[in-house]
Amino acid sequence: MQEFKKLSDVLTHYQNYGLNGLKTRYSRSKEYLVIDRIIFVCSGDPMTTLPTQLMPCVSEVAHGLRGIPIFGVMTKTDKFNGRNNPEVEKRETEFRKHLGIPNNRFARIKNYCEDIDKEMAYMFSVIPQIDVRVLKLMTQVFSNALEVTNPEARLDYFATESNIQE
Repeated sequence: MQEFKKLSDVLTHYQNYGLNGLKTRYSRSKEYLVIDRIIFVCSGDPMTTLPTQLMPCVSEVAHGLRGIPIFGVMTKTDKFNGRNNPEVEKRETEFRKHLGIPNNRFARIKNYCEDIDKEMAYMFSVIPQIDVRVLKLMTQVFSNALEVTNPEARLDYFATESNIQE
């Protein structure tokens, strides 16, 4: 997929032409922006559905070919009393399980919203209860200690037996 293209166009093309049409169209361009970290973000709202079919696919592709580190971020857990709500705790466990990530690659993040900052002071200042967690996560994500285990590997979109080749 080229820069500045819409993901919705990819979905439409898939719906119209199927998987082979998608592979044909999007494998033509030269790959120069390579993913070396994945941050999967999901709401902590226990009333919404987790994307449990997407999560193992992301995990399989990330771990299967290049060994890309995955981080999970759950937002809004503070809004749903995440530390004291068994439904939110269960959701976090399921989230980590479906992504296949350890606890140290998971973060609960409070959102900048009117629930936390009614005057929207965050626009002009720092709110440590929010910012520190985000900065810790970003420090971990961008750490030089993390490496893609197979950085030269690329997908072979036209492989007949498997989509993943080294």
